[in-house]
Amino acid sequence: MQSRGVKQGRVGVFSRRPQRLSVQLFGVLAALGFLFPVLAAAQVPQRLREADLKTLQDAFTSLADRVRPSVVAISTYEVVRGGGSEGNPRQVHIAHSQGSGVIFRADGHILTNHHVIEDAEDIRVMLFNGEELPAKLVQSDARSDLAVLQVERANLRPAQLGDLSKVRQGQWTFAFGNPFGLGNHNGRTSFSVGNVSALDRALTEQLDPTQKRYYGNLIETTSAINPGNSGGPLFNIDGEMMGVVTAIESRSGVSEGIGFAIPICERTKRIIDTLAAGHEVRYGYLGVNVDDVSLALRRELGLTRSGGAIIRSFAKGASPSAQANLRQNDVIVEFDGVPIENADHLVRLVGATQVGSAAAVKVMRDGKLESTTLALNERPDLDAGRPQFAQWLGATLAEPSDEQLASLNITRENAGIAVVRVRSDSRAYAAGLRDQQMIMRFDGKRVHTIAEFEAAVQRAGRHMRLELSDHTIVHIEEEGVPLTQSMNR
Repeated sequence: MQSRGVKQGRVGVFSRRPQRLSVQLFGVLAALGFLFPVLAAAQVPQRLREADLKTLQDAFTSLADRVRPSVVAISTYEVVRGGGSEGNPRQVHIAHSQGSGVIFRADGHILTNHHVIEDAEDIRVMLFNGEELPAKLVQSDARSDLAVLQVERANLRPAQLGDLSKVRQGQWTFAFGNPFGLGNHNGRTSFSVGNVSALDRALTEQLDPTQKRYYGNLIETTSAINPGNSGGPLFNIDGEMMGVVTAIESRSGVSEGIGFAIPICERTKRIIDTLAAGHEVRYGYLGVNVDDVSLALRRELGLTRSGGAIIRSFAKGASPSAQANLRQNDVIVEFDGVPIENADHLVRLVGATQVGSAAAVKVMRDGKLESTTLALNERPDLDAGRPQFAQWLGATLAEPSDEQLASLNITRENAGIAVVRVRSDSRAYAAGLRDQQMIMRFDGKRVHTIAEFEAAVQRAGRHMRLELSDHTIVHIEEEGVPLTQSMNR
């Protein structure tokens, strides 16, 4: 099941190291600035104003002291084997990614993002006291972008998990993490202050155009978040963990004031417990592509109430939706007794429903309310049988899906290689390659598949010329850099 949204700005998940660092002071001053006009308007003496600010500052420092031992810095490595003597091959560890994590059980269980540890062969965790430990991956889940690690240490200080039901817009937020890898060597993670600027953000398509992951119901925060913060905790003023820091919206690749966190809610807690037990997460599946119901569409369909999710299309093959005789343009207004707020809300409800269980569904069809009951399947591997994705110079490349081709009105014969995502700290980005572009020619020759692109890279010299679908020319000066392929990036 997929939900569609409107792309605004450049949104990205970050766990890699950028090449430059900017120090920002005015963000904290601006966050506190509202206190001055309020106190001045109340004609409070100068001594009391200073005391109030000192009390606020003490609250922040006390919080930092309390939660710091629960936060860790994470570094991951790829292991390259070759050379050395017979029977004792040489191993070289190449830095792969960096991020943050939070201890959530005293026995060494650590929560982080799936994208922080994805494809890593060696994972290292730096505790707040500077002790580095090897970490074992217990289990990870790409769809929720969560992963659980474990280190061989007991009596660690776990963070206290909060609950989304208590989170309100305007509350203070405190992000702890490892921006730019600054905590990799001594475990001294960074602390930034902000507030909850919005709730219930749905950014799946912007953060992962492949739809492999689901980014919905996110907490938006103004706490400074930068590459390397991924997987770290977002706390409230009481030291309760509100969410897992995951992404920022940025046009420069670094913090511009808006970040996003996966909320700690009952759904997230169930996923964490499942991963900590070493089990894979199973998601309910309806087999429909849905969208929000706009005001104009509500009027057109004669709907008298807001909310709901309209069925735009159906997944191929047998699915619960086909068996229940749901139709295109049906508006799902209730699922298993819960009124549907929007498409993202339906995605969450369906995914959290036990596989195989029966669910009652109500839809508006031709102005009439219809009811049906269906049994949910397990969400299939939607990438099965699709072309491989590949990593090259910090860019994620893929053969475009049928849905992408249809949306662009392009046949597969006339398509190229889709640029899914480009890391802002990468060589591909520096050369001018950007998200959502399509590479049509490599050194003057058409490329339709990842295999053709890889062959072109192998033939190329140091200078490579990429022609894009918008007629842009990108020149890359690099030599001997192969593609790294994987089925489920």
